[in-house]
Amino acid sequence: MGLFGKPKKDKDAIDGLRVDDPRTRGMMGLSSPRYGSSRGMANPSSSQLVEPIRPFASAAPQATTSESIAIGAAHINPMATALGPAATVDQVTTAIQGCFQDIVPYFRIYTSILVACHSEPAMSSNLFSESASVIYSDACYHDLDLTARDTLHPHVFELVADAYTHLRRLRQDQVIILSGVSGSGKSETAKLISDQLCVLASNSGRHNTRAQYQMSYVGAIVEAFASAQTLECMGATRAGLWHEIQFTDRGHIAGSKIVAFGLDRWRVTSRPAGERTFNVFYYLLHGSTSDERQEWQFRHGGDESWFTYLKADRPPKGQVPAYLHRVPPPSSAHYAYMMDQLRTALKVCGIKQQHSLFQVLAAIMHLGNVEFADATDRSEETASVKNPEEVDLAAQYLGVPTAALTAALSYKTALVNNDLCTVFLNSHGAGNQRDALARALYHLVFYWLVETINQNISDPEACNHIAVLQMYGFSSQMTLGSFEQFAINMANERLSGYIMREVLGEETGIARQIHDDAATSLNHVSWVSRLQTMHLLSGDYAGRRGGLVSALESHATSESPQDDIALINSLNRTFGQNTSFIPGPPPTGRRDKQVAQFGIRHYLGSVMYTVDGF
Repeated sequence: MGLFGKPKKDKDAIDGLRVDDPRTRGMMGLSSPRYGSSRGMANPSSSQLVEPIRPFASAAPQATTSESIAIGAAHINPMATALGPAATVDQVTTAIQGCFQDIVPYFRIYTSILVACHSEPAMSSNLFSESASVIYSDACYHDLDLTARDTLHPHVFELVADAYTHLRRLRQDQVIILSGVSGSGKSETAKLISDQLCVLASNSGRHNTRAQYQMSYVGAIVEAFASAQTLECMGATRAGLWHEIQFTDRGHIAGSKIVAFGLDRWRVTSRPAGERTFNVFYYLLHGSTSDERQEWQFRHGGDESWFTYLKADRPPKGQVPAYLHRVPPPSSAHYAYMMDQLRTALKVCGIKQQHSLFQVLAAIMHLGNVEFADATDRSEETASVKNPEEVDLAAQYLGVPTAALTAALSYKTALVNNDLCTVFLNSHGAGNQRDALARALYHLVFYWLVETINQNISDPEACNHIAVLQMYGFSSQMTLGSFEQFAINMANERLSGYIMREVLGEETGIARQIHDDAATSLNHVSWVSRLQTMHLLSGDYAGRRGGLVSALESHATSESPQDDIALINSLNRTFGQNTSFIPGPPPTGRRDKQVAQFGIRHYLGSVMYTVDGF
């Protein structure tokens, strides 16, 4: 899997654009960190990358030295690429506008914070070509006198070189945090980081080790099992990922490890209108062989509408904001190609049970087609299955008796007053039980897959690692948010608070570095007030008082009977005076059709949540 286009021979294919270009002289230069001490980053063990851009793999000439080719575009204002410690709000705004107008995708705030701007000119430039990778590798790591580094604009390749240098010289583990809204390009930036680390860790510049070869295929597996098409992005990652690239004591890549968390498993059975489930289901439907189609009873070929879990409802007219342009799903040929890539990636990463893996996914697809009907005869107290052939197929693929699967869908065991009781389910309850089983199966498959990959390609004796934290992006649904959306946005809120403290905290952030370098104080920045929502959700910074999550847990574990009305009344009473909490009108009774809801003023906007499912 390559992220870069095939290089051309013509060196004039790229416009030369350095900071020392005569067309840009006389303007403000860049503030570049140095390798000489640990002050190159705010914290030697962490660096922040905010709102990364989606890379564009364009064709570009091969360069052997940083002098043989120049990176950039004409008429770039260096002021828009670097901001010093005394930058004002107007200067930051001007920098963002400049990045959008020119083809400079990044600008730096002081030394360790890189902001990426998603602009079409930058996407169609050569800034992410193989030549650019080599130039930044030579200038930011191999060039000991650092003279070439001063002539380059800020770039994610430069940030990677900083992290790798600190790992090699200080023997300290590093972390790069990718933070941004959904669709801002975090997944593609994570691929850029992995590829650039391969270049830095290989003296010859070639990906020639088995660990590097295996690591290059991990992204294809994650894209299949943890990504889905949303309104904001064609391939949004719907899980949190902590990816460790492990190194030997000589700086070579020894292995890699993935820690996945917060998988959006509800997407398997339901999702917002206009969005799709996880990519691997479409890969399987369109990319399976003729024998597999016959075995798994894909009788309607690539007709997605035949499977309930794969149907995509169109959003109501006027519900989607104008800035979200709904992109049609890829073609059947594209999915078939991606299925071939997935098979190769699984083989490279040591997954030998591919057939069994895909068979469980086929079982989930058929399980979604199972329908129930309420009993008409009073002698029957449970819902009956309307299409038993679908249960037979799902049971066959799961390797369980049909009767056992039918019973698992029709009955539910509950603990009532310390006694186990069997609950007879109607059609609605049986449908919920079916969906819960499908979500649990996919959840187990995904984490088994991640754990198996880690066992095959991870090196427990690695000396150090560089970790890339990729959070699922913050999203404000057009409809009421669910509990899963609440959990996702809460995780992003906590990450935002961590970055805020790292940037502006007097003890841990760059405020201390700025004070040491320029004797300048940032006490006038009222950043603490930005953490009110995080304190509302999880309590105060010291953790001495519980927040809204603690109140939800108390409600869920209460021994006395509780319902949604009691929950809303409790939340309104406890947090109604908090400026970050939006009280919702409580329903007046069980017959009230108004949905019980509350809202949170997050750092990226207000979101209303329904308590159904909390």
